[in-house]
Amino acid sequence: MAQSTFKYIIIDTRDRIKGNTNEFTVNLNPAFYGVKKVELLSLSLPQTMYNITTANNIIYFSEGGGPLIASLSPGNYNASSLANAISILLSTISPNAFIYNVSVSNITYKMTISASGNFSLLFGSNSTQSIGDFIGYTIDTIPALTHTGDSIIQLYQSVYYIIDIAELPVAVKSSNIKDYGTFVINTRTNGGDIEVFEIANRYHIIENYDNAQNIFNLNIKLKTYDNKLVDINNAEWFMMLKFIY
Repeated sequence: MAQSTFKYIIIDTRDRIKGNTNEFTVNLNPAFYGVKKVELLSLSLPQTMYNITTANNIIYFSEGGGPLIASLSPGNYNASSLANAISILLSTISPNAFIYNVSVSNITYKMTISASGNFSLLFGSNSTQSIGDFIGYTIDTIPALTHTGDSIIQLYQSVYYIIDIAELPVAVKSSNIKDYGTFVINTRTNGGDIEVFEIANRYHIIENYDNAQNIFNLNIKLKTYDNKLVDINNAEWFMMLKFIY
């Protein structure tokens, strides 16, 4: 019985020949011939994702006239910093010089927005780039001095990421038909600026190919829920693979 041999390879986004750090191509030089199995051994990813981006930073509201739009600056907010930012933003652009106060309950995790005059929130009729779902508001409210969200704020980062490598088989699928890839990793923040990962054994090995593969380059995507690319703001990252042949 022939004994398997293996080699380790570090895939570093700094070595990409094209693309960004969430979708890129690397050359393998020399190439790997006769590959029968691939394992993801480790991965290190900077925690540079924003929970508020240009895709979800718009507040829709009214002070009795026409609809008003307020745009938050993209960034990585916690409940306190987000409440403070919304307070300042709405107070600054209020056409009636209302003073807004925003808080998040430590008990219910719901946001409350109050003002010195009656206002309404218009998240039910406006969804484009809306922050509504993330801060717990999903409907158009009637004018009042205070509005509390109907659901909790959801500012957490994704609890998993999918590594999709075009040259390797699809080994991961989910209950969302759009989601697929080669490896899945569950996040575990270490309290610093780097994400480390729990890699479940049943997911991190691509089992024997029907036919051995020759691999010359890798086209890699870093994805999350709904097949969306993870925006890590061009931060560099790496992973270690084990090729068995």
